[in-house]
Amino acid sequence: MSDDSSWGPASEHALGGYVRALHGLPGHVLDPDRTSVPWEPYVVDRICPRLAAAAQHLALAYQPDIAGIVRQELNGAERPVDRLLHLDIRRSNLCVVAGEVQGLIDFANAISGDPWFELARIRFNGLLTDGFLVGYGIEEPTSWKADHATILAAYELDVAAMLVTVATEKADDDLLAIASGRVGELLAILSH
Repeated sequence: MSDDSSWGPASEHALGGYVRALHGLPGHVLDPDRTSVPWEPYVVDRICPRLAAAAQHLALAYQPDIAGIVRQELNGAERPVDRLLHLDIRRSNLCVVAGEVQGLIDFANAISGDPWFELARIRFNGLLTDGFLVGYGIEEPTSWKADHATILAAYELDVAAMLVTVATEKADDDLLAIASGRVGELLAILSH
């Protein structure tokens, strides 16, 4: 499979449909061990250490109550939290030909979990556009993003905080600037 670098609005919409189909699959297919722990404590125990590690490199003015946020946001959620998540959907892992998504590679990070956790990562990678969301099945993207800003920010901290530490260890100033800037933006959302 190849990527001819043709990417546009139709590709975004198609990727949304592709990811929705992926999230229709049970996660235990590729991650049978993850489902032994309920989603809420699993994701909290994943985000909090990453944020604590990032805090060693950043002057964080605010430390959110991730457990409280996740608990509140998942209370009464009407979506399954045991779906197949790729967790590395970005352009370099997509095969696109003539603007059509032909494949998704690199399932090394795949887990079972809440599909919105993946959507937050996709947002970090710059692919959570309105076209993507419509393709995913969300009819009012602007309203959806506003209504779910808190959980998306908490979930996105997982990748942003991790990349602060990775960038620091690799002395990658460009990545550090992006990741630390995003951590600041997410914390600002969560502080309201």
